[in-house]
Amino acid sequence: MSSASPAPVVTPPAPPTWQWWYWVVLGLVALVGAALLALDPWLRQYLEKQVAEGTHGRYQLHITQLQTSLWHQSVYVRGVQLRTVGPATNDRAALPPVQLTLGHARLTGVGLWQLVQRGTVPIDSLVLDSLHIRLLGRLPAAKKSQPLYQRLPLHLEGIRLGYLSLRHVQTAYQPAPQTGVAWKQADFLARDILLSAAGAADSQRVGYAAAVTAHVRHLVASAAQHRLALRSVRFASEPGTLVIDSVVVRPQQPLSEVRSRNARVSLHLPRVSLTGLHTAALMRHQFRADTLLLLACDLDMTAPRVSPPPIHQLLAPWLDRVQLEHLLLANASARIRGVEERPRSQHIAVQGSHLRVDSVGAQDQQRVLYAQQWDVRTGVVMARLDPPFYQLACQSAHLATRGGLLEINNIRLRPLVSVVELSRRKHHQAPHVTVLIPQVRATAIQYAALTHQHCLIMQTLTIRQPRIQTRSDGRFALNPEHSVATPEALRHLGFTLDVRRINVQNGTLYTIYRAPQNAKPGQLTINRVSGTIENFSNDPHRMSAAHPAVVHATAWLQNRCQLQATLTANLLDPNGQHTITGTFSEGQLSMLNPMTVPTKQLLFRSGQVKHIHFCMQANRQRVTGPMWASYSDLKLTMLSQKGGADHKTLGSRLKTTLVNGLFLRDDNPRKGKLQVGHMTSARDLRVSVFTLWRQGIVSGMLNSAGVPAPLSKKLSEQQDKPVYK
Repeated sequence: MSSASPAPVVTPPAPPTWQWWYWVVLGLVALVGAALLALDPWLRQYLEKQVAEGTHGRYQLHITQLQTSLWHQSVYVRGVQLRTVGPATNDRAALPPVQLTLGHARLTGVGLWQLVQRGTVPIDSLVLDSLHIRLLGRLPAAKKSQPLYQRLPLHLEGIRLGYLSLRHVQTAYQPAPQTGVAWKQADFLARDILLSAAGAADSQRVGYAAAVTAHVRHLVASAAQHRLALRSVRFASEPGTLVIDSVVVRPQQPLSEVRSRNARVSLHLPRVSLTGLHTAALMRHQFRADTLLLLACDLDMTAPRVSPPPIHQLLAPWLDRVQLEHLLLANASARIRGVEERPRSQHIAVQGSHLRVDSVGAQDQQRVLYAQQWDVRTGVVMARLDPPFYQLACQSAHLATRGGLLEINNIRLRPLVSVVELSRRKHHQAPHVTVLIPQVRATAIQYAALTHQHCLIMQTLTIRQPRIQTRSDGRFALNPEHSVATPEALRHLGFTLDVRRINVQNGTLYTIYRAPQNAKPGQLTINRVSGTIENFSNDPHRMSAAHPAVVHATAWLQNRCQLQATLTANLLDPNGQHTITGTFSEGQLSMLNPMTVPTKQLLFRSGQVKHIHFCMQANRQRVTGPMWASYSDLKLTMLSQKGGADHKTLGSRLKTTLVNGLFLRDDNPRKGKLQVGHMTSARDLRVSVFTLWRQGIVSGMLNSAGVPAPLSKKLSEQQDKPVYK
């Protein structure tokens, strides 16, 4: 009998363990994904909330898009807006109104591991594009605080940013109604920024960066009552260059011909180039560079009422020291208003070497205006002299501190009013002078002594072919003040003057004098004037009676009679004592008629000078000395303004007969004996020493010709009676 076997029990297989972990991982990924999806909105809201709370509602931040990527270690931001929404209350009055927009920004390559460890976090790059900032009102005053690297978030040890770029930056900042700065577009780039203690201690970095470049276009600024406009500014810390194109400065008030409270400047500077700039030194408040080049600078300014302090004092709030190897200024022009002289110049070229602008450089006795060497060349230079009566100009000038050179070409001094107008406005006889000098050249000038000690010291001064014309009008009274054209005036010059040698080459002096009684002026010419002056000084160490100034001169009177003279004078003698010895060569006395006839109604009808020698002693009281005059056939004619065509009347004819018959000695020597004349004339301190010399010559000539000494003295001192008081 068979029996049925029981059916086998089938046990289902156990599910694999990996399926559980799959669901766990999948759940974690979903959770992380959800967290990441929530991170960006949370972070965006967090930043917006922090700005609102941190400014007590004064500012509002809005971010259109914020996207983070842990995989790419990056953050992307788009559509950032920061604006002022709340009023300025007491607790936020320091926060000025602001409008800020940022097109987009990207931060890449953030070192998350270093961020977790709070070490020095590496970041590959940060790029901000289309940043526009408008800020109205003054920024809060800077307060002393910890360095920036010590104020990093999360107490990070530091940040190392490989690349920072700001593109298409537009800024406007106006802290006050008349003060502000703005530019239309700018790009900034910085490489290898190490924001840490090591970066701060690195003296070769600029603001923690190894290299910085910037390009700013169409910059405008307003400050100190002026407006500044720059077309383009380019800066690169490596190799240290700064190039500015088209600098324009304009005053907010028009330039004035009278001094203003502050200087008003109108400036056009097409190009500024700075090379070899040590940018790291700027962080230590020092400016060091190789060459500063300024091209075609055009300066027009009104001088301030009070002269500004020295340059190093003006720069002191920002820079402790300025060191510049070379300063170059090419094709510049300048004009200064507000001063009576009204100086202006064209085609200026300046080269300065080894400048040090600080208190040490200012006091360095070997430097001139902070520099070890200056070389200055100009085109036309013009200024008023004794304003507003004279215009002084030169065609070109060259100054070089190395070697002490000064050369001025084609000097011209001309009066701006007539001789009558000049005397009328000065209320006395005033010399109406015109001067033409082809060249004045000085050598071995000690410019450092001039700058620091106010001493004008030079080796030689050469004046080539001067042409001087003087006009005067006797209808006006004499100047009541003492004349300064006298040797003793050098004592009161106010500064030390020391010229070892002055050379005058082939000069000409024209003298024109209008006497009160005759509309026709008298004329006298001294031609071919050449000579030297040795030891022209008011330095007590140079000048004394034992070492006087010595003048040797030769000239021709009316180009027909030669004059030779030697003058010696102690220029520090308060009494003005000096000695002149001289000779006149052969000549006709009629050559004096162009001066004596219109002014003294005296005609030399005949007279031949053979030789005249004199020795004159002069001082502040008188002139004395002997004269040996050899002449023949002397005949005079006395004229009258009331006469006919020949200016003769019965009275003048009688005077002529009496003078020729009773007083004048026709010939000297006479009967073999030379009669010695005596120069005697009193000094009028209102007139120049040249007038005193002329008085001495006249008195000596009259006495030699037989006029008694008292009368010759009186005639030499006689002044025309003025018509105008």
